[in-house]
Amino acid sequence: MTNHLQEKAVTRNLPPKSDQKIAVLAVHGRNQEPDYILNICDRLGWNHHATIAPKAANKTWYPGGFMTPVQENEPNLTIALEAIKSKLEELNEHGFSNDRIIILGFSQGACLASEFAARNPDKYKALIFLTGGLIGEKLRTDYSGDFQQTPVYITTSEIDEWVPVSRVEETADIFKKMNSHLFMKIYKDREHEVSEDEIAHINEMISL
Repeated sequence: MTNHLQEKAVTRNLPPKSDQKIAVLAVHGRNQEPDYILNICDRLGWNHHATIAPKAANKTWYPGGFMTPVQENEPNLTIALEAIKSKLEELNEHGFSNDRIIILGFSQGACLASEFAARNPDKYKALIFLTGGLIGEKLRTDYSGDFQQTPVYITTSEIDEWVPVSRVEETADIFKKMNSHLFMKIYKDREHEVSEDEIAHINEMISL
């Protein structure tokens, strides 16, 4: 078992300046460090926002694939979800209500971020799941709640070997049923990366 709660997150612009309106909770992927997701924030022009990028122990939030039975990824998955919750609460303590917080994840980080959001629906500034989807061999049937038209952006590629189109579509359906303002983009031949098109679409979608 690894304990993500003991890992030190990377923070930027904390404590926030009084005029800062938006904060970002940025979740990196498997075999990555927080710097990877912070680089995506930089590409989005978000380097001036209050940001917390939690760090996975041993660079992995949970050991197996995201579409394996949930029990095979426990207790790491539960600890990872607790780590995300603790960082969201830290941003709350700095004065950012959830409707001023963007949750951003890539790859395994996008899977974790989407699972956290689906279990904790609220009005957020935005939810961005770049090449990821909800976790489990089969999706839970008890997701419920209201995202109050939170913008949600979810992507993958037809050639992605880790995140199939079918799971992204299933995830999108659940978020749409939970009253999000959903944007889904399936790329034909994009590699397992964050494309410039995704960066442009996010900046177009979210008015900061």
